[in-house]
Amino acid sequence: MYRNFLTSLNFLLCLYLSTGYSSGKKPRDLTIKDLISAPDTIQVEKVGVVLETYLWRDFMPVSPPDGKTLRAVVTLLPVHSKHLPADIDAKKIWIIQGEEVWSNSLSAVSPAESDQLVIRLEKTAANGPKWGPGIEVIVVVEIHDKEGNIYLLKAEHQPIHRTD
Repeated sequence: MYRNFLTSLNFLLCLYLSTGYSSGKKPRDLTIKDLISAPDTIQVEKVGVVLETYLWRDFMPVSPPDGKTLRAVVTLLPVHSKHLPADIDAKKIWIIQGEEVWSNSLSAVSPAESDQLVIRLEKTAANGPKWGPGIEVIVVVEIHDKEGNIYLLKAEHQPIHRTD
């Protein structure tokens, strides 16, 4: 009896972990494979959403000789619509270089206007690794909708720029 319970519990756990990130409301630990398999366009409330990024390291004269850490700006944009769904938000970022993954929470670039339709959502992350510049990485962002659903959205071949 106890053995059947453990088998059933194990089956349910495997089923939960294989159902896909966007179908649940609770985040789970993600592997590089999970992150890389994220789509480059998602549908949220019948609106297509894509991701644009700008990644850079600062090498200005006031920076350390080996440059400052990686910074990122991510932008969510609607596809075939004039605005994003209400209450959409980007919460977390993963940047992947080969087998290495860096993650961080995202912060608002500027306060959201609650009375206006949002045509783009910009978020930022700082204190990343000292990768690049001059290399390409994969960026994945965790998106939340107003119902609490969680999605992953990916942008591949994103260059890390250098500011001097």
